[in-house]
Amino acid sequence: MRPFASRACDGLRQLGLVALLTQALVLRTFSALYLGRWDITHVASDEAYRFAVETRQPVWAACAQLGQANVAGLRGDYDRARSLSAEVERTALAAGNRALLNGVQLCRGFAALGAERPDEAFTEFSRMMDRTDQAYQSPQSAWAADYLAEAAALSGRADQARAVLRELEELIEHTAAPGVLRAIALSRAALADQDAAERRLAEARELAPAAPPWYQARLELMDGSWLLGQRRIGPARDALRSAHATFDALGAGAWAARASRKLAESGQQAEPQARYAWAKLSPQELQVAQLAAQGLSNRDIGARLYLSHRTVGSHLARVYPKLGVHTRTELSTVLAASGDGQP
Repeated sequence: MRPFASRACDGLRQLGLVALLTQALVLRTFSALYLGRWDITHVASDEAYRFAVETRQPVWAACAQLGQANVAGLRGDYDRARSLSAEVERTALAAGNRALLNGVQLCRGFAALGAERPDEAFTEFSRMMDRTDQAYQSPQSAWAADYLAEAAALSGRADQARAVLRELEELIEHTAAPGVLRAIALSRAALADQDAAERRLAEARELAPAAPPWYQARLELMDGSWLLGQRRIGPARDALRSAHATFDALGAGAWAARASRKLAESGQQAEPQARYAWAKLSPQELQVAQLAAQGLSNRDIGARLYLSHRTVGSHLARVYPKLGVHTRTELSTVLAASGDGQP
C-alpha cells in the first residue's frame, strides 16, 4: 500500500487538492507504521493533522493524531501517547467510529509496552480482540496479534493469548496479506511451549527476509532469548546484538532495554547505537531536510509543503546543527546513510 499512497500524495499535492491529500497522507501514515518505517509515519501524520485541521476534517485529524501517538508510544513517550489517544477517543466516540476506537486500543497497548507495563498492555490489546467490546473491529485486530502475544508472554498470560490466537487464526484462515501472516507467525513463536518453540521460531524466520527491520529485530529478540535458554551463547549473542542495534537506533527504548538485559545474561554488554537521523528532527524539519537533500530550493520546498520560503530556511537552520552538517550535499549523505533520504 505504501507506494500507492506515496504516488497518490504526490499527485494530489500537485493538483492542490488538500482535502484529499489529507486522507492519502493518513493512509501513508499507517502503511508506513505497519512496515516499521517510523520516519515516514513521523512526517506524514504531522502533515496530515495540519491539513485535516485546515480543511475541517475532524475524523481524519483524529486518525493523524493516532499515527503520532503510535510512534510516541513505541518510542517510550507514554504520557504523550496517552494524551493524544484520549483526544482521538473522544472524536471516535462522538462519530461512533469503531475502527478508530480499535486503533486507540492499539496505541494504548503500544504505549504500555513502550513503558514496560506488559500487564497493562495485555489488557489494552485484549479489548481489540473482544467481540463484545465497542472497540472490536475484526480486520484490524489481526494486525495486533503479535503485540498481544508479546504482552502475554511478558506478563504470564500465554494461555489466555493462545485462546485469542485460535479465534484470530480462524478469522484469517484464507488471507495472503504478508503483514498479517508475519503477525500470526510471530505470535505463535512468542506463545510456543518448550517443545514447539524451535519450530515456531523457524517458521517466523522464513518470513523475515522480506520483512521490515522492526519485525526482524523483534524476532531476533525472541530467537536470541530462546537460544540463551538453550545455552547456545554464541548464536544468542549474535541475534541479541542485532536486535539491540535496531531497537536502539529507532529509539524503541523498552525493546532495547530487554535486548540489553538478555545480552547481560550472556555475559556481554550492549553497545549504544547512533539514532536514525529522523529521530533527531521534528516532523516538518525532517520533511524539509529530505526535500533539500534532493536538491530542491527553499522556494520549491515551500511551494510543495505550503510553507513560506522563510519558514523553510528557518527549518534548515535548525536541521544543520542537529545533524552536524553544513551543506545540502552533507545533508544528503547523512540522510542516505541512515535510510531517511526518501520522503
